[in-house]
Amino acid sequence: MARPWRFVYADTVLSARAQRRLQYELERLAAPVRLAPSALRRWREFSQMRRLLERPIIIGGCGRSGTSLLVACLSCHPRLCGLEQETCTFCRDAYAEGPDLSLGFHWHRLWDRMLTQPIPPTAVRLCEKTPKNVVTFPRILEHYGDDVRILHVVRDGRDVVMSRHPLDPTKPWVSPERWVGDVRAGLRVDADPRVLRVKYEDLVGSYLPTMRRICEHIDEAYVSDFESFPESAQIQTHLAWEGKAKAMTSSSVGKWKRATGDALRLVEALMNTPGAHELLGELGYLDNEPTP
Repeated sequence: MARPWRFVYADTVLSARAQRRLQYELERLAAPVRLAPSALRRWREFSQMRRLLERPIIIGGCGRSGTSLLVACLSCHPRLCGLEQETCTFCRDAYAEGPDLSLGFHWHRLWDRMLTQPIPPTAVRLCEKTPKNVVTFPRILEHYGDDVRILHVVRDGRDVVMSRHPLDPTKPWVSPERWVGDVRAGLRVDADPRVLRVKYEDLVGSYLPTMRRICEHIDEAYVSDFESFPESAQIQTHLAWEGKAKAMTSSSVGKWKRATGDALRLVEALMNTPGAHELLGELGYLDNEPTP
């Protein structure tokens, strides 16, 4: 039996009974209608978008940690549709000062993005990436139950605070406090089997084994398309990058070790931020380093 549709308008989700009734009425009314080709195409697009949302893959993590790179990698898979830009659907107020994390999901942002981005005809699952999803992982898990898989991307905070965003390369993009807060938020659901922690360093340093591990977690078969990244990726450009997607490289790993001047002061500021040293140790970034 086909799964009931999830009809969503703004922040209101119809009850299961109302969904079944609405689905029945739509199918009853549409059955005898001969749709024009353009209308039929839009109906099929709607049906595909509805299906994409049934078992989504949600990506989150502190900014400048590799979330954009990961969704681009996943867009190589023919069964996955990776959204090119973040939608803030699941964290609508997370970037505000003093965010209200109890606000409902902003569904229309997701629909708007899906309507403006080409969807591969073979895609059956959506990959949505917004870094601040990390602070609403518990609510996402509660909403979708076992139908969702979450990928929590982490990166050495010392490299994160040094990283500059192409939109404003004149200053650091992520503060030490944000790195601590976002990483700590993501680790709260670390033990949940629906959540997989993905290290940026593993993604760029052991790319194919990491993609195999991710495929196992999201219940998708590994495909050889990953091996021809970035040529095989649906996502070729992103605001977080300078230019187009590039071949995988680990050249940005451990850049903090060569930091001088202002960059060195950023690293020192992170290490003096309460909780940062403990988180670096918990994530394994202090292994094999001399004790100060």
